[in-house]
Amino acid sequence: MQFFSHAWYWIIALLVATAYAGGLYFNNKRDELATGWRISLACVRFGFVFLVCLLLFAPLVKLKRERIEKPLCFLLLDQSASMPPGIDTVLLKRNLRSFSEKISPNFDVREVGFGLSSRTGFDFAFDQPATDFGKAFEHAGRLAAGNENAVCILFSDGNGNTGKEAVSAYRTLALPLYTVGMGDTAVYPDLFVAQTIVNDYAYKGNRFPLQARLGQSEAPDAVARLVLEREGKPLRDTLVSFRGKKEQTVEWNIEAEECGLFRYSIALEPLANERNVRNNRHSFFVRVLENRQKILILAHSPHPDLSCLRQSLQRQEKYQVDLVLAKDLEYMDRLETQMDAYDLIILHGLPSGLYPLHRIKTTLGRKPLFYLLTASTDLSALSNEGVRLRLRANRWNETQANLDPGFGLFNVSAQEKEIWQGFPPLQAPFAQYETVAGGQAIFTQTVLGVPTTDPLLWIGPRNDRRIAVCFGTHLWKWRLAAFLEKGETGPFDLLMDKCIQLLCMAKPEQNLVVQCPSMLPATEPLSVRARLYNASFETVSQAEIRFKLTEQGSKTEYLFDFVPEEDRYVLNAGFLPEGSYVYSAQARTGAETYQADGRLVVADPQMENPMQRADLALLRNLALTYQGRFFYMGGADGNGNRDVWDRLAEELQGRKDLKPRIKTEESHVSPLDRTWLLVLLLALAGFEYLARKRFGDL
Repeated sequence: MQFFSHAWYWIIALLVATAYAGGLYFNNKRDELATGWRISLACVRFGFVFLVCLLLFAPLVKLKRERIEKPLCFLLLDQSASMPPGIDTVLLKRNLRSFSEKISPNFDVREVGFGLSSRTGFDFAFDQPATDFGKAFEHAGRLAAGNENAVCILFSDGNGNTGKEAVSAYRTLALPLYTVGMGDTAVYPDLFVAQTIVNDYAYKGNRFPLQARLGQSEAPDAVARLVLEREGKPLRDTLVSFRGKKEQTVEWNIEAEECGLFRYSIALEPLANERNVRNNRHSFFVRVLENRQKILILAHSPHPDLSCLRQSLQRQEKYQVDLVLAKDLEYMDRLETQMDAYDLIILHGLPSGLYPLHRIKTTLGRKPLFYLLTASTDLSALSNEGVRLRLRANRWNETQANLDPGFGLFNVSAQEKEIWQGFPPLQAPFAQYETVAGGQAIFTQTVLGVPTTDPLLWIGPRNDRRIAVCFGTHLWKWRLAAFLEKGETGPFDLLMDKCIQLLCMAKPEQNLVVQCPSMLPATEPLSVRARLYNASFETVSQAEIRFKLTEQGSKTEYLFDFVPEEDRYVLNAGFLPEGSYVYSAQARTGAETYQADGRLVVADPQMENPMQRADLALLRNLALTYQGRFFYMGGADGNGNRDVWDRLAEELQGRKDLKPRIKTEESHVSPLDRTWLLVLLLALAGFEYLARKRFGDL
C-alpha cells in the first residue's frame, strides 16, 4: 500500500487537527474534565479533524496484490461424427476427466469441444457434421487472450475437412501444441465415388453430360455395378471393372425431360467385405429450365475484362452471351429488333464521347443495364440512371472491395465474404459519389486501408428495370485471384451470377417473392428472405408472413414466422435434417392473401465418414511444427492405455517454460470510496459527543 499525496497536505492536516484539538481541550480554563479524559477526547478530535482535512485533498492509495498464476492448458477434443467408431467414448470421457484432475494442481485447465463449430466444454455427443480445426484454434486463442504461458493438447483422428488448413490456422497462437491421435489406421477394401462433374442447370429437351470419377482402395480386382437414380428411381446402370486400375471414369448424357429441380444419385454396389459404404453413393442436383437468358456485352473497345466476363457467364448453361464492339453497331441490320431479344445489356466503357449510343437510347431505356466503368465512359450519362460522379481530380484510385453490412438483396455466406473482400484492388475514379435513394452498395471502397461509404459495386432500386454500376475497372484481376486462391474461378463466377440474376428480375412475377435456396448442405442453417408487394407492386414492409416447411418422407411440418427488416422479411430456421422438403409461404395484407411455393433439398455433404481412416500424418506434422509431441492413443481398445495418459502428463509437467508465475496487480483507489472510513468518522464523532454529554460539557 502506498499513498499518493503531497507532503504539504499531511503537514497542513496535522497542524489544523493539532490546533483544533489543542484549542478545544487545553485552552479552555473552565473545562473540569480529568486529565486522562481530556487527553483521550483531544486525540479523538485530532483524529476526526485530521481525517476530514486529509480527505478534502482527495488522496490516492496505490495497492499492490500478488497472486500465483498457473499456466493455461487447453484440451481440444474433436467431437465430429467420424470419431466414435475408432474410440470407446465412455472410456475416453473417464480418462479425460482423470487426466484433467491430475494436471489441475499445476495447470489452469480449459476444455474446448469442436467440430463444425466450437464451444467451451465437452458434451461427448460426437455428432458434429464436419471438422474445422481452425474454429478450435480460434476459440483457444480467444480464451488465452494473449497469454503465452499456455499449451494446447489436441485429441482427434486428424480428419479435418472444412475451414482453414490446420497447420496454417494454428500459426496465430504461438503456443506449444501436443497432439493425441485416435482411431483406426488399418486399411480395408473400399470402393468410392471420388467426384461428379455436372452442370447445375440444364434446359428442357436438351441432354446434359455427367462425368463420374470412381476409385478403389485395397480392392484391385473389384467389379461393381454403378446405378444412376433420379428422385430415387433407377435411370440407368453399367458394370465397372477396376482390374489393374486405381480409378475409373464413367460418362453419361442424360435427357432433361421436365422443368424443375431434380435430385440425382450415383451408387456403386458395395463389395461383400466392404466396411465403409457411405462413400459409395453421391447425390447432386440439376435444375431444368425452360429457356436461357440472353445477355449482350456491348464494349467501347477490346479489353481483358470482356474475355473475363464472357468466360464467366458462358460457364453456366443458363446464359447465352454475345459480345459486340461499339464500332460494329453501325453495321448491324435490324438493330432495334436484335436489342429487344436480350434480357440484359452489359455496357463496358459506354456510353462514351466517341460512341454516345444515341441510336439505341430508346432500347437501352427499356432494358436492365450493367455499367462497367472505364476511362472512356461518359460519366455525365450516368446521371439519368440516378448516379452522379463529381470528379475531384483527373486520376483513378486503387480501391479494395469491402462488403457493405447493410446489403441484403441476396445472401452472402461468411466464406464468400472472406473471399470477395480478399480480391485485389480495382481502379475507380477519384470523385464525389452520389446515388439515388433506394439503391444498395454490394461493395464499398476502401482506399489506402481507410474504409469509405463510396460504392464500388452498386445496385439501383427496383423499378420497371434495374441497373447496376461497377465503378472499378480491371475485373479480370478478381477472376485471376479466385483461381490462384481456390484453383478455380467459382467465387468470382458466383458473384457475377448473383448480380446478373438480380438485374434480370426487374419486376416480380408474383406479389410474394421468397428467396429460399433450392439446395442446402446439412451443415448450414436455412436462411430465407422474402419481399411482399401489393396489387400495384408497391413494397409492403409490415405484414404477417407464415412459412410452412414439410418433409416429404415423414410428413413432418415446421412452422415459422418471418421477421420484418426494413423493406424485406427474414427468417433463420436453423439446421434441418437431410431430406426433401416442400415449402409454402403465405402473406396477408389488407383483404388480399398471397402465396409462394417451392422445393428445398437438404443434403448431407458427407464430410464426416464414421468409417474414415485416421489421418495421423497431420497430427504428427502439427506437433512437430509447434514444439510439441505426438502420442497415439490407438483405436477403441487403445484409448484406455494409461501409459499414454501418464507420459503426456509427465511431458507437460516437465516443461520449464510452463511454470506458475507470480503476477503483481496494481490499482489506485480513493479513500473516499471506502464505506468503512465513513463509519470510522461517525464513530469518532459519536464517541466524543457521548463522552462530553456524559461529563456535562455540552
